[in-house]
Amino acid sequence: MVAQSSTVTVFVNEQATIVDRGATVREAVEHAAPTLQESFARGTAYITDGVGRKIDDTQHVTRGAIYRVVVSARHHDDSTDHA
Repeated sequence: MVAQSSTVTVFVNEQATIVDRGATVREAVEHAAPTLQESFARGTAYITDGVGRKIDDTQHVTRGAIYRVVVSARHHDDSTDHA
């Protein structure tokens, strides 16, 4: 029987990042790129999956997932999304 690892590897902006199993996407991004914390606080950054769909940053990471951070000069407001 193989023991389950307590960490997982995900990719943030093409950088392999090792985080604890159960970490949120936001935690993984902040671990990989701590300088982005201010952009998240200002509401000028959001996270997409590997194909560019905006995702909920409170969901838990999955092994091997690809996340990309989009930073805008403007404040991102979900209420104005017109998908």
